Amino acid sequence: MLVELDLARHDHGASLAATLRSTARNTIVHPVVLPVLAGIAWNVSGIGLHPAIDQMLLGLGAAAVPLCLVLIGVSLAAYDLSGAWAGVLEIGLLKLVAFPALVLVAAHWGFGLSGVPLGVLVMMAALPSGSNSLIFAQRYAVLEAEATATIVATTAAFVLSASLWLAVLGQLAP
Repeated sequence: MLVELDLARHDHGASLAATLRSTARNTIVHPVVLPVLAGIAWNVSGIGLHPAIDQMLLGLGAAAVPLCLVLIGVSLAAYDLSGAWAGVLEIGLLKLVAFPALVLVAAHWGFGLSGVPLGVLVMMAALPSGSNSLIFAQRYAVLEAEATATIVATTAAFVLSASLWLAVLGQLAP
């Protein structure tokens, strides 16, 4: 919402009301926000799905993540990544190492969590960068190459970093 407000504010001829209308509309019809709102509305309505439609949607849902990852990887060919790797490495280290370490310290030593709850928090924090970052980068035409490369690199590196975090969690197990 803040980004949409900032973009609307850059239209110097727009009134405050027009800026607020544009911000509200663009925030709601955002490709991340609108599907979430539609899903919440459908769930709250209590209307179920016909079993055939439900089964079809479950199949599409199961294929969505692997297909997105393949397409994101293939789309790397469209970008010049020559100057992007330093940023990708920095973001990857923050996402796969620093963020889960921070969560581990806060959850274990700050809140006293252990066992499965601690493991879930740390492993969720250690997940690779997701496609929402690319959706936002593409929508606002900012660092699209870096976002794409970060998703691919952190997904590949997750094989090693997940093993590292599982070993760390194993050492903390009672």
